[in-house]
Amino acid sequence: MDSELKSKTESKAPSDIYSSSSSSSSSSFLIPDSSGVTYSGEEVARAAQIVAKACHWVRRNPGKWESLKAICRRLALEGELVQRGSIYERARQYGLDVRLCSQFRRDHNLWSVLTRFMAMERPSLLSAISFRVTPVDAVDLAAYWRDIVGPDEFVASSLEEARGIWDVQRGAR
Repeated sequence: MDSELKSKTESKAPSDIYSSSSSSSSSSFLIPDSSGVTYSGEEVARAAQIVAKACHWVRRNPGKWESLKAICRRLALEGELVQRGSIYERARQYGLDVRLCSQFRRDHNLWSVLTRFMAMERPSLLSAISFRVTPVDAVDLAAYWRDIVGPDEFVASSLEEARGIWDVQRGAR
């Protein structure tokens, strides 16, 4: 099944989930995400392709994934915002392979999913990373991770749950 899923998700270049769909044929049903925002089936299908792409990237690049998480944790500990550009600059400062980070600088969709995974693993990163609600939030991120990457280290099963945990940890609830 892994090769079947891979061929379905990696053979097409996913559209930017943040732009409006130019297609006149959209699905006739709508899917709400956990925040109550409603997306078309087409939007969620595109988001699922992006999630699968991110999972395949992590599976193929476990060392780069760990390096990326380490840079993000360091930025958060230093009280800086974790943004694509700051990751690129920090990697250069530490002499890390900037090709790793230039990929995120160009591909906002990949960055968006990977940072959601980071927040699900370590909700305290929400102090330094902000998110917009997108169709990705209607996709079961943890299920895709387990199906493609394998066992996870998530303490939250979704970004929404990570936000709840972070609220409790910082005393907001």
